[in-house]
Amino acid sequence: MNRADGRTVGRADRGSGAGRLPLLFVSLMLILSCAGKRHDVGAAAIPEKIALRVTNHNFLDVVIYAVCEGQRTRIGVAGGSRYTLMDVPRRLLGPGQEMRFVGDAIGSQERAVTETIVVQPGQFIELQLETSLARSSVGVY
Repeated sequence: MNRADGRTVGRADRGSGAGRLPLLFVSLMLILSCAGKRHDVGAAAIPEKIALRVTNHNFLDVVIYAVCEGQRTRIGVAGGSRYTLMDVPRRLLGPGQEMRFVGDAIGSQERAVTETIVVQPGQFIELQLETSLARSSVGVY
């Protein structure tokens, strides 16, 4: 199609790109604002506490200690002939993730000492205190 000034108007000559720039900018901002932050679904947060279930078959109350890298920290008291749930702070674990437990019976010289265990994130610990504390055991699940 010809104009009065003699120029031909076609599809390629329908306005300059300067008029499209604000529209392009607004569209880009809208797309970026809708995108939001990306969250890594595969990485789960490491819990700050480790669950400890103590089954005390002894008649006496037993004070439970966690021993990590030679440092003994009181965790709580397991009542006689009961199940007790406790939380062990993850900060007690050293770089090797190793610990052991000591149970001191209140009112007795008896003591339970477990073998060294390795605890990974997401696991829980079950401590079985027997009537003779020397026969006690621990498991990590």
